[in-house]
Amino acid sequence: MGCLHNGLVTYGNIGSADRLDFMVVGPTVNFISRLEAVAKSMDQSAVCSREMAAFVPADTIRPLGNFVLQGIPNEQTIFSLVPLHPQFGE
Repeated sequence: MGCLHNGLVTYGNIGSADRLDFMVVGPTVNFISRLEAVAKSMDQSAVCSREMAAFVPADTIRPLGNFVLQGIPNEQTIFSLVPLHPQFGE
């Protein structure tokens, strides 16, 4: 499953001296997590935010609709990524 969005993140080793984990956190990470939930619920293999859709050719995306994402202000338009070369039988 692929989810595309852009934004700032905070990353680094988080934890204690006994156990450190490399983590990426912040609002952008939360947004991606919500995109993943939309992708799963809509049975999509790849989705992107409106911000990312602005960077790709129009014939490679199609709108899935507007969604209320938990913890994200305002409705968000989510796009499905269209395969450039569909596999036989799809």
